[in-house]
Amino acid sequence: MVFLIISDIYTLFLTGLGCTECPVFTPSALVVKYGDPASVTCDVCQKDCSEDVFGLEHPVGKVTGHGTTMIWTVDRLTEWGISVMCYYNNGAGDQCCSALDLSIYQPPESVSISFVNHTGMMFENQQYTLQCSVQNVAPVQSLTVTFYRGNTALGHLQSNHSEEKKPVNETFTLNINSSREDDGAQYCCEAKLELGPAGPQPPPVVTSEKLNLTLQRKSEKLKVNKIVIYPSETSKTLLTVKKDKSSPVDLCCNVSDSQALCLRLPPESVSISFVNHTGMMFENQQYTLQCSVQNVAPVQSLTVTFYRGNIAKGHLQSNSEQKKPVNETFTLNITPSREDDGAQYWCETKLELGPDGPQRPPVVTSEKLPAIVHYVITITEGDTLHLNCSSVGNPSPSYTWTLPTNSPSYSGSVLTIKSVGFEHEGQYICTVSNTVGTVTKEFNIDVQGECCQILPGKRVTEVQSQYYFTN
Repeated sequence: MVFLIISDIYTLFLTGLGCTECPVFTPSALVVKYGDPASVTCDVCQKDCSEDVFGLEHPVGKVTGHGTTMIWTVDRLTEWGISVMCYYNNGAGDQCCSALDLSIYQPPESVSISFVNHTGMMFENQQYTLQCSVQNVAPVQSLTVTFYRGNTALGHLQSNHSEEKKPVNETFTLNINSSREDDGAQYCCEAKLELGPAGPQPPPVVTSEKLNLTLQRKSEKLKVNKIVIYPSETSKTLLTVKKDKSSPVDLCCNVSDSQALCLRLPPESVSISFVNHTGMMFENQQYTLQCSVQNVAPVQSLTVTFYRGNIAKGHLQSNSEQKKPVNETFTLNITPSREDDGAQYWCETKLELGPDGPQRPPVVTSEKLPAIVHYVITITEGDTLHLNCSSVGNPSPSYTWTLPTNSPSYSGSVLTIKSVGFEHEGQYICTVSNTVGTVTKEFNIDVQGECCQILPGKRVTEVQSQYYFTN
């Protein structure tokens, strides 16, 4: 055996030039946490073991084996920088050996972050030095330290102590230039021990506490384009200042432009009606809807939309420049057709005050206004007529029909006449009612003589009208 002692626990092993094979360790590399157990197997040789001289050099632990296979075990690995060598002598007198790739590690005991020679508030556009202190870590050459501002990595640093095996304390530094955006930012550092594929996965990581940065700002003016307030408000928060206990803060508030103040008052009420008209309307005649908005400010920010069912029919705005609450009326002309019979009209007001105003904008809507359109239903003598007055209500409604002279009474939702005659001409009135309310629908029937015969069968005319009312 040929070896050179260079210290009490470090050994340099030399392998003869005539070796055709070397001992093989399994695993080939061993990474062990300080104080943990360890075990490795050495196959001394495969075919060149012509001599009986072989063995496994180990400063700690014990060796067991069977033939040329030896197992080194240690219950607690607490020696730093040890070497384990497996060897044999071949027939030519050369010693053939392999050293175990052994790494002993210890994660950082603690990690802390601070500023170098500085405490308290900092000033804008000045340079400061962050330091990350890592305590009791090994091997330090496998350590990577990363500085963070929030979740953003600022730099990755490694130690210059490339050969140190035992635990050490190490400090890493990073220069930063403070800016206004740094006020309130949080800095931290992360220590990661990267020991390669044979090491623990994921690598051990220890992170410092958060370090808050407080910046001393210079005097500045706060410019506000628009301040939106409620009539009930006596004050408005424009700026929140975080004050460091060690630094005085002087604050002054001065409103120099009254135009920047905007009184916001949503509509007190919104209603819809027809101008100078009540009751039934006639087909193809013009009528005017009006939307009345009460006590709103500022009215120039108000948008009124008329609806027929869910379909928008028009958007209107006021021409007034009044800042105080006002009452305003908006109008829209309509020309009803028979398709409008039973339709519901309503209007919506929206106070749109821009990005400085409330999000979403305040919206107030009117009640629903049903439209009843008078029109004549023309049917040919002998045809079948269905008058459908079915309605939806809670509680369920009852039906009463008022029919032309000499016609029998009827109380269903659908009135059917199988063969229409001239005696069936006239006005049919359907009254629908429940405990919530009552509505009526008129059907005006005109019977014409049959000018020609259509085969096969007879025509059927069906007229529908439907209302919805619930409590």
